Amino acid sequence: MAAKIIIVEDEQDLSTLLRFIFEKFGYAVMEAHNGQEALDLINAAEQMPDVVITDVMMPVMDGYTLVTQLQENYATRKVPVIIMTAKGQTRELFRFASIAGFIEKPFEPKTLKELVDKVVAPQ
Repeated sequence: MAAKIIIVEDEQDLSTLLRFIFEKFGYAVMEAHNGQEALDLINAAEQMPDVVITDVMMPVMDGYTLVTQLQENYATRKVPVIIMTAKGQTRELFRFASIAGFIEKPFEPKTLKELVDKVVAPQ
């Protein structure tokens, strides 16, 4: 069974590129364009995603609020989250959270894929 990824990114071109890359490597990919869409996808899913890759700065609900809500909910608190941001200092905002990884934009897609592979690999 393919590992499930939710990409939360308001920049459509980047979201489409990441979907293409991860689907090429056999991942099942869903896209959301803000944190609220991501929460709606997760709540409607029969199975939790294996990883959520989220931008921080987005309309409607930002990545910080998304992570906070995921970690406050017993059902979703263990979903691994990778923060994808153009602002490296954003890392400080997430010091309270158990984040699976950070990647700064711009980044090499290969680097993000390697990070995701580590997160979803069976322990």
